[in-house]
Amino acid sequence: LLSAVMLYLGRRTRAAALAHALAMLSSTWGVVLPPLLVLLDEYFGRACRRRVSYWVSLLPFAAIAATGLAVNVFACAVAGTGRSLDEHSIVQRVMQASFGLAFYLARTIVPVGQTPLHELEAHLDPWAPVYLASVAAVVAMTAGFFRIRRRRPGLWTAWLCYAVVLFPVLGLYQPVGLPLVAERYSYLALMPWSAVLAAAFLPMRRLPFVSAMALALVLGPLTLRYLPAWRDSVSLWTRAVEMDGQSYIARTNLGHALELRGRLDDAVEQYQRSLAIRPDEPRTRYKLGLAYARLERYQSAISEWRRVLEIAPRKAEVHF
Repeated sequence: LLSAVMLYLGRRTRAAALAHALAMLSSTWGVVLPPLLVLLDEYFGRACRRRVSYWVSLLPFAAIAATGLAVNVFACAVAGTGRSLDEHSIVQRVMQASFGLAFYLARTIVPVGQTPLHELEAHLDPWAPVYLASVAAVVAMTAGFFRIRRRRPGLWTAWLCYAVVLFPVLGLYQPVGLPLVAERYSYLALMPWSAVLAAAFLPMRRLPFVSAMALALVLGPLTLRYLPAWRDSVSLWTRAVEMDGQSYIARTNLGHALELRGRLDDAVEQYQRSLAIRPDEPRTRYKLGLAYARLERYQSAISEWRRVLEIAPRKAEVHF
């Protein structure tokens, strides 16, 4: 995706379209490229929005993004992995999106309490103080950047690019399994703010180096502190369970990691504790059945798989 942006800004449109297609094959995140290019063209003064030729030049990118999005939506519909508005209302989605926009900036500025997973609640309370505060913060930042857009166009553009890049993972569209937020989603989305920061330091000589060294001295120990948790899958998901013992996804993933290590009894325990939190989760029940089968507890395995078919009759692997 970054290659597509750089190639496009270098006026190598065909190569950019090819890079975009490759990005879409690896992740549906590529759907954000067309609006991102419009924002960048507007900032650099390259957008001739009144000319039909300008919009025609963006058609290949729009077609690639639309095709990838359609395939993703179709796949989710066939697999039944999308959450309906009855399960997660528009208000809940807007609150989740606002929380995400505020979270990624705040967590970057204050990088403490990292965890591999921030699980989305089964029934998100949109009027909880944390979500109301997030909406207020997003509205305030949007209004502030819009107000100074003529004097500081870079800030307004960075804010819009940040929101556009995060759009697929903010929760407005709800595939099952999407977390509330995930720190890894910030890597790409925060690049506009990195560019703004670099531009602010550009006129200075020694200050950028001094600032970078100071940040390294602060962030380095924090990084070392979290390295043990990222050593392997067992340590990673153990950390997630320690941070949130009520996360059924973390317990399922920990169980799977333990199963791969051959620790079947421990894996069964984690699967069972996960199902105590979310009894109708077919993925966890299926994995519990596999663990029982490996322990030669075949009747227990069959019982779990029959329960999976009651919950998700189209789960093909269970039929095998």
